[in-house]
Amino acid sequence: MKRLLWLVLLLAGSAQAAITGPTTNTTGTFTLTASTGEVASGSTNYGFGASVVTFTNVLSGTYSYIDRACNPVYIDYGYPYGEQYAGDECWAYGAEHFVTVTRDTEPTIATSVEAGAMPYSASVSQRGSAEIRIPIRLVCPA
Repeated sequence: MKRLLWLVLLLAGSAQAAITGPTTNTTGTFTLTASTGEVASGSTNYGFGASVVTFTNVLSGTYSYIDRACNPVYIDYGYPYGEQYAGDECWAYGAEHFVTVTRDTEPTIATSVEAGAMPYSASVSQRGSAEIRIPIRLVCPA
């Protein structure tokens, strides 16, 4: 029985921690998978709480992610309180995984008349909500 237990522990400890997913992206939507823990931000170590995470509407830039594991920590305060949850102890392991997002350039917004001279309308409802309408023209790159 001891040999079987040792073999199981040896196999469990040999798993490679890694994040799998794309390294480049042009849409701002991608999915990452952690092999042994949860997906976490490589720059802040903030965990997203799942081993598979889909990101949507991510702005252009380079982002780093890591595989992070957490275990709950309990402190025994003795009688009459017993063990109390004290938080999670988390650590990151495995290499960082980088994703570079390069989205199309956002269209610029330009006014059709001089700033400050454009016609607008403003109103306030009986309940106090305000509505301001400012006409704009969207200029798309050629």
